[in-house]
Amino acid sequence: MPVGTPIAKGMKPRAAEKMAKAAAVKAHPPGPAAARRPGGAAALFAAGAGKGRIHAAMARPMKPAAPTAVKAAEVPRRSTGGVEAAKVDIRAAFARLQPQPGAWVSLARLRDDLGDRHDRRTVDEALRKLGREPGVVLAPEANQKTLDARSRAAAVIIGDQPKHSIMMQPAAAPAPKARDIMRGAKTLDPGRVSDLAARLRSADSMTEARNALSGLTVVQLRQIATAVGTTVPSGAAKARIVSTIVEQTTGRRLDAAAIARMAARR
Repeated sequence: MPVGTPIAKGMKPRAAEKMAKAAAVKAHPPGPAAARRPGGAAALFAAGAGKGRIHAAMARPMKPAAPTAVKAAEVPRRSTGGVEAAKVDIRAAFARLQPQPGAWVSLARLRDDLGDRHDRRTVDEALRKLGREPGVVLAPEANQKTLDARSRAAAVIIGDQPKHSIMMQPAAAPAPKARDIMRGAKTLDPGRVSDLAARLRSADSMTEARNALSGLTVVQLRQIATAVGTTVPSGAAKARIVSTIVEQTTGRRLDAAAIARMAARR
């Protein structure tokens, strides 16, 4: 053993080996990471003690463990596919339920036909979006006394008003333009105009009045509007003309009758 070593001559080899290990650790202490690692310094001693490899192993810097990348949780996005799909199903249900072109369909029947394919909130949002599209009109029932619990529950609230019926023109059909009115479309004879005006004045509900006007052209509807004293905006689509005529004739009459009944009860 070299001169200057703290190990005395005559010491047993096993004791000398232990002292060599302790001296190596004192001269080159392992870092905190190496000390914590399973099989760190102790494993080095076990594997290389007494064979000249302790100092070399301690001299090498311990590589810190690479940080584990944590994948951020994906934030779910609100999909519009549900509403768009509901719009398609509503159009299909309306086509099945509409008795004839131009007729109105109650939202109660529409919701029954849709069943549970979409939740209530999705259907309501789809109806509101459809109501902003050309050729689609959602209207309230003026005579609220004719509504049963099922019809009231099926209404969709737009603004602050419940809507109970819907009317759609075919999606592919463009809205009539004002210039088309002057192209010689067939008009109604005076007797037919008078008959329809009388039906509007005696209809028991807005739906009945709308159905009375179903199947008429824009020119014919303007004839009826003139006969009942209703002003229709220039260039209005067919659905808007029907809604205007019904609201200003049957709707006003039913409102006035309801007010009179309430006044009589006081």
